[in-house]
Amino acid sequence: MSEEDAKYYFDLSNENDYTNTYFQKLVANIENAACDAMIGSEDNILGIARGGRVLDLRDERVKNVFLRCKDRLLWYETEENEKVPVAVSLAGSRKAEDLGYAKAPYFAFASNAGNMEMAEKLLWYLLGETEN
Repeated sequence: MSEEDAKYYFDLSNENDYTNTYFQKLVANIENAACDAMIGSEDNILGIARGGRVLDLRDERVKNVFLRCKDRLLWYETEENEKVPVAVSLAGSRKAEDLGYAKAPYFAFASNAGNMEMAEKLLWYLLGETEN
């Protein structure tokens, strides 16, 4: 994704923003495996999860993340009342604070991530942790 793509703005706490062109562009990038991870507000990450576009953190590819970040998980509740871990809180992360979020952001893997290894490295970097 380009630097321009990093400046998407939408607020999925507002139902009208599901038709926002920036949101639609993000959806297209996720579906075309052009986006590996996302950083966003709780409302936005849960809204993206609503469409099935974030990876369930119980997935074998990110099992290490699930196990190491259990106390930081954001859970999405499906229409069938299933709770699915979809993101990791970046609260307390100095590097995440530098991104300029008013509230602590969340990190989620895209459902069609093409480079999971690099996305996971980014998560550990933002959390100030090593990969292992």
